[in-house]
Amino acid sequence: MRLTPYCAIPTLMVLFACSTPEYRVFQQSPPPLEVTVNIKDNLDDVQYLEKEFEVALKSRLANFVTVVPHGAIPPSDAMRLCIEIDKITNKNTSPAAIGAVTGAAVGTLVAVSNSRNQNALLTMLYGLAYGLQIGADVEAGQRQKDHMRGYIAPKITGLISLSLPNSSKPLYIETIPTRAIIDEMAPLRNDNINSVSINDELVRAFTRAIANKLQNKFNWNANKMQSWYESGEM
Repeated sequence: MRLTPYCAIPTLMVLFACSTPEYRVFQQSPPPLEVTVNIKDNLDDVQYLEKEFEVALKSRLANFVTVVPHGAIPPSDAMRLCIEIDKITNKNTSPAAIGAVTGAAVGTLVAVSNSRNQNALLTMLYGLAYGLQIGADVEAGQRQKDHMRGYIAPKITGLISLSLPNSSKPLYIETIPTRAIIDEMAPLRNDNINSVSINDELVRAFTRAIANKLQNKFNWNANKMQSWYESGEM
């Protein structure tokens, strides 16, 4: 599955209301959490990134809930957090692409709101021009932030899903917070900018953004120490 930037709905769905018993239990007393990361993008270092994302995310989440460590057999009541990464890109979004989407939306809105409009072409051109201006503003903002970081921040698209054991439907599913991840990425020194250092920063920012989203969603309190599930079999 591929998600189109600026076209995907930020939150796809929450399949169960917050008042359901399962949802409340996971907020108040979450069971052990199994974490998996799957990158579908055909990258040279995809296996390395999958492992780094998974290890870092488990370590971060262990500050809030009990996490099943690598190699341990999950208990029967364990919840499963699955991160599906569709694509990782290192290019800025095209202002023309943003403008086309925004322009079409604005043009349609104007046409609908003015039933007497006799010139649909002019309406769409007006909308496209407005959208291109927005696209240019977005691109300028991206360039300024990239200049301050010293590199182009990679963009991740995909899904977060949280499932009950033996359930065919997730308890919670949402798109990966791409903008939040980019905002978490810190500047790097000019002598330390390479693909490895950028990937390390991406892993750190990804982990922090995902953990923050889940902590806020389920109102988890921070533990004094990391909590790891012990199955007795490693």
